[in-house]
Amino acid sequence: MHLTETIHKVVEIGLHNSVPDHKKRHVRFLNVTLLVSLFTVFFFICLNLFYYKLYKLGIAEIGLLVFIFYIFYLNYLGKFKLARSLFFIAVHLFIIAVSMYLNVGRMTEYLHFVVILLLMYFYIESRSFIILYLVNLCLFYLPQIVYHPYPDDIYSWTNPLVFFISIFVIVKTFNQEHQDYEKTLDERNKQLQELNKQKDELVRLAAHDLRSPLSRIEGLISLLKMTSSNLTDEQKQLLDKVSKVSKDQNEMIRKILDLSAVNVKLEGLKTYKVNVVEILDAAVGEFYLLSQKKNIKLITHYSTPGAYIMGHRESLKNIFENLLSNALKFSPYNTTVSVITRCTDNKVTVEISDQGPGFTQEDKKNMFQQFQKLSAQPTANESSSGLGLSITKKYVEALKGKISCVSNYGEGATFLIEFDRLHQADLAF
Repeated sequence: MHLTETIHKVVEIGLHNSVPDHKKRHVRFLNVTLLVSLFTVFFFICLNLFYYKLYKLGIAEIGLLVFIFYIFYLNYLGKFKLARSLFFIAVHLFIIAVSMYLNVGRMTEYLHFVVILLLMYFYIESRSFIILYLVNLCLFYLPQIVYHPYPDDIYSWTNPLVFFISIFVIVKTFNQEHQDYEKTLDERNKQLQELNKQKDELVRLAAHDLRSPLSRIEGLISLLKMTSSNLTDEQKQLLDKVSKVSKDQNEMIRKILDLSAVNVKLEGLKTYKVNVVEILDAAVGEFYLLSQKKNIKLITHYSTPGAYIMGHRESLKNIFENLLSNALKFSPYNTTVSVITRCTDNKVTVEISDQGPGFTQEDKKNMFQQFQKLSAQPTANESSSGLGLSITKKYVEALKGKISCVSNYGEGATFLIEFDRLHQADLAF
């Protein structure tokens, strides 16, 4: 398992968020090529140094091994084009050195076939590929032209040429088919995005139109209660139930509208310097009255006033309000909800903990998905739409933060939100 995870991390080297999706496969493929080359070269180093005693060749292979690590480092820095170019230069120089000087007549020149395949993947759409293709073909024949290490009666000049041309035609055809397929996928993806926008707009309009009759129902119920003094207790209870159902549906609609609004807002969200503690403390202040109704003690501990990040005030407010609302909603009477901030040199972390029922393992898998009803139930018959955590995660990710939950079932829950902290030099601007 550890080996698999290590290989996966190596393959993902250089895949920063700034890398466009269509280039990520090239980065991965280069990493895989480097990894295979690394193990292959290491095998031949051991073979040539300790078995064949070919020390010059072994030293050349060690140099190539070191260079492969350097190319990995360039990929890690995000200099993919430079890494790719240097890789092919190094491989060409190594094959020339081995086939022409260090190990003549050992068929090392056949590695040019492998190089051609790799070049096709990375440069098939470039005009320079034809030049590289012809260069490798010439380099393949060069040892025989200069040294004649293979007997003329068994050496074929035409078979490799036929092989080179066949590979070119096959890969070129495959590449064209792949481009057509990607073009079709892009077109369908645009169509799906447009349909998704239309769906969001339809949901928004439907939800907005539903709010009006529900509000009227609540108003009529309030009017009935005020004007009908002869209602029985049973009738009053029924009216209360109708009122609660109406309020729950209104809350659900509000969340749906919030979700629709979030998707629109986050498309062009602009961030600026904000103080996390200042926004968090304001959000906590709005929940003191609600906490007193359930006799829940709200405890705060802010480690520093300098918790600045590149954020968005309204988005942060929504994050904290959603998490505080959930903490109070699912906490039993006479318990504690704590709000803590921690700052390191690079991170600002907010922890919101409660003493509620916590989450099961199944809850943890689904908690940030839309319309998920989890095992916990509100402790004072409050409504729950299953959208709050989903919306919260969207806001956190839009601010390039991370959200996670630590919880053992029956022992409460702690939500942790982490953002990149602005350094003192950044605050000067």
